[in-house]
Amino acid sequence: MTPDDLDRILASEDLLEPSAGFAHSVMEAVHHGVNEPPAKRFPWKRFAGGMSGCLVIAAAGAAIPARIAPEVGYATAFLLITLALTSLPRLLDSAD
Repeated sequence: MTPDDLDRILASEDLLEPSAGFAHSVMEAVHHGVNEPPAKRFPWKRFAGGMSGCLVIAAAGAAIPARIAPEVGYATAFLLITLALTSLPRLLDSAD
């Protein structure tokens, strides 16, 4: 397609009309959407509670061994955080 063809197509005054039944099908879809139940909301309160609990447990687990040897504290903190993050989707999924 050349630029001249594009200019000719855009300059033409042909009226575009929707196909037969288009407005009817759109209105059916609108009415169908109105009758659907609202989508489930994300459980932000459960999420915040779980995250705060995980953070408290991770901080407590990291603080106690950190006084003995810092390397053990770091390893414990990373293990607790990993455990919390990997179990979080399962806990949230079972809560619903």
